[in-house]
Amino acid sequence: MNKAIVLISLICFFAIPSAKAQFFQDELNPAFSKAYKKTGADIKKENEEAKTKKYYKTNFKRRRYEGPSYKEAKELAERQVYEKIKEYFPVGNFTFKVGDFSYEASSDVVTLSELVAVPKKGTKEEGKIPYFFKIDQARLIGFNLGEFLGMPVSEQGVIELRKIDLPKYNDYFVQVGKTEIGQVRLDGAGLDFIKKGKAEFKEIRVNGLSTQSIIDQILLGNIVRAKKFETKLAIFSDATLSTEIINSIKAQNLKGLTFAVAAVNGSQYTSMDAINLVFTSYSARVLDVEKIAAVKQEMDMKKEKADLSKERLQILKMEKQKKLENLKKEALN
Repeated sequence: MNKAIVLISLICFFAIPSAKAQFFQDELNPAFSKAYKKTGADIKKENEEAKTKKYYKTNFKRRRYEGPSYKEAKELAERQVYEKIKEYFPVGNFTFKVGDFSYEASSDVVTLSELVAVPKKGTKEEGKIPYFFKIDQARLIGFNLGEFLGMPVSEQGVIELRKIDLPKYNDYFVQVGKTEIGQVRLDGAGLDFIKKGKAEFKEIRVNGLSTQSIIDQILLGNIVRAKKFETKLAIFSDATLSTEIINSIKAQNLKGLTFAVAAVNGSQYTSMDAINLVFTSYSARVLDVEKIAAVKQEMDMKKEKADLSKERLQILKMEKQKKLENLKKEALN
């Protein structure tokens, strides 16, 4: 029975031409695909073509990099950036002290910690004021000050300043006000601002600005009237900034700043008068002992006459010292 079935199957296979043709000519069968066939004539032809192949001479030379390695370039940039950044420090009656300095070449970030501007030797402020301003941390991003891998310095980048302390002194070098800023972010031509004192920025962002200034020096116990100039968040777009802004903020205004549009605490403005109005408020403030003493000292100094003798001045100093000590005791009680 089985022999009969096999015989019938073979007869059907060879009797049907289409099935036979599909088996031997099926392109899906790699054993019989034309791609796997190579005759002696094909091999001979390939050998003849190889003998007659022409090779053309060229002047092309592979370029070879002869500069420093990545590690060497990074170390060189880190050495250069500190010298480079000193060129951009502003010039004035102050000098800078830096607590810590670092530069990350791969991300192009310069970080200066505990940046303090102190009076220069020989200036009238020397020995009379402790500092002009303090910045807890300053970061310069994207300026390529280290000229990493031979790339030039970029005028465009980001400057971030964190925890700014900007005291205000009167003509007698007594502190009569203080400005504190949580963070300032300047996106634009930051190096122009440092070098030339004026620059354009795509955006200026100010977080946590707070200034207070004594405007009424009549003490009632330890209470004094003060003017506030503050905001939680202010964003100025398409802005121009000059270094005049430093003294302007001390005077509680924004002279030295122009902008296309500003967003202050979630509301938009285009007028500087509106911005100043939003920033300004008044309060009766309780001062600490040091500020009470400073105001009292200023009042006493105005009453002194220029032609007082040295003995009289000494007596006044002793009396003033006693008054200050009594004032401190009253404030503590």
